[in-house]
Amino acid sequence: MDWTAPEVFNTGFNRLLGIELVECRKGAATVRMRVTDACKNPAGIVHGGALFSLADTAGANAAVCCGTQVVTVESAIKYLRPAGDTQYLTAKAREVKRGRQISFYEVCIDADDGREIARVSLTYCLSGPHAQ
Repeated sequence: MDWTAPEVFNTGFNRLLGIELVECRKGAATVRMRVTDACKNPAGIVHGGALFSLADTAGANAAVCCGTQVVTVESAIKYLRPAGDTQYLTAKAREVKRGRQISFYEVCIDADDGREIARVSLTYCLSGPHAQ
């Protein structure tokens, strides 16, 4: 299955959050999310869970571009500044190291004016035919 194909990517949770796939190539992916009231907390800033979901989607797509299925096994997010006055958030993932069963990714989330909102480290367990 091509996990980045529009008919697969634009379903379920990605569609709920409005996450769009911008680019996907081996070891890297870019996704973006339109900021709406639905993804903001009562203080009017983007909810941390929405930011994490955006980052995890970017990281997972960087991994699945190689034809592998992934499951997140560990993550760490650093919230650098609030995101409330931006129209879009963009998450760019890059592969740090790919092993036979475990891979590591770094993701930066930026506002549409270029301000870095969050930085995320993700570890994925690889499965499927291309994992080993």
